[in-house]
Amino acid sequence: MLFNAFLLTFVYNRLGRSENRSIQVIFSEKALVTIVDRQARFQFRVYDADSKHPVVEARIRMYCIMKDRPVPRPLRILQPDDTLGAMLLLSFPSVVSHHIDTYSVLHPPVPTMLLRPNGLVLREVDGMTLSRDDVVCPICGESFGTFEQWLDHVRYQQSLERADNFPVDNTHLSLDLVEIENTLHSKRTNNVETLKEYFKENVSEILCMVEGLDPLQSGNFQAHQSYRFEDIHWETYAQFAPCLSIEEVGSSRNARASFSVDLDRFHSIVPDVEAKEAARREHDEDLTEVVEIKTDVTEPNGSMKSAKKRHPRMKSLSSDVSDTLFSPTTQMARRKFTQRASKIVTV
Repeated sequence: MLFNAFLLTFVYNRLGRSENRSIQVIFSEKALVTIVDRQARFQFRVYDADSKHPVVEARIRMYCIMKDRPVPRPLRILQPDDTLGAMLLLSFPSVVSHHIDTYSVLHPPVPTMLLRPNGLVLREVDGMTLSRDDVVCPICGESFGTFEQWLDHVRYQQSLERADNFPVDNTHLSLDLVEIENTLHSKRTNNVETLKEYFKENVSEILCMVEGLDPLQSGNFQAHQSYRFEDIHWETYAQFAPCLSIEEVGSSRNARASFSVDLDRFHSIVPDVEAKEAARREHDEDLTEVVEIKTDVTEPNGSMKSAKKRHPRMKSLSSDVSDTLFSPTTQMARRKFTQRASKIVTV
């Protein structure tokens, strides 16, 4: 009886290994380095082929291995947000993004006035969203989330101190606005070619790990993928091709939606024409503002100074086509199906 119990346990553990579940997790053949919302991002796509049995507690991690120091260094993940655990729903194709900012090891080192990480792995986007302060004023010690906020603070304090005839030494008047603006515009690079050359010379590979629980066998498993220089597609405006489609299945009275994934388009990368056109329009608007919106402001000492028009803070929802997995024809079919389903419910 002991021998039979041992043999049964051995056979069950051998056949019930959850490591084989990782074979069904598919990574995109190519990673992508592109510009999204004026930010350089490293992206790849991942999907679970067995969508009928979703992976439980699926999460993603990324590591970078440099050529001069072969030690895995973690990369912060922007989408899905790693502060929320970087959780994934692998039943749908998901794009994983890493923001290549000044804190990232994929970014060339540049002199900035950001906080020193002191061994921590930080993200510049946390300062942009006011989750953390990145810049400290060397005069008053007040901290700010971005350079733009600190620059506005210096301008305001200089106007007050100049009106009250403050001395120049040890005040905000001692700060050079031109030097601050030059640092502001040169602190981060979004040039894909510059990032490409730095990656080729210094980075060995990027490791991606998906970890989760097999719902059938309740065991942990990991799926690994490595991206080297030759496995990365470098293009300023590009995106992964939409590969998810929706179809109407069943009769008109019992209609239901059926999702399908085109694995032939899963690995495809297409140009992002709309993002390129939007960037061109923004560039033209910036040039127009520099030429036309500048006005002359009289200083208390009688000198003339040019100032730019302030833009009000606005909250807007993203309307980027790359935010959705569906193609335009699929979106029309989805709206048509939704309208028909609502009619059925109404009847």
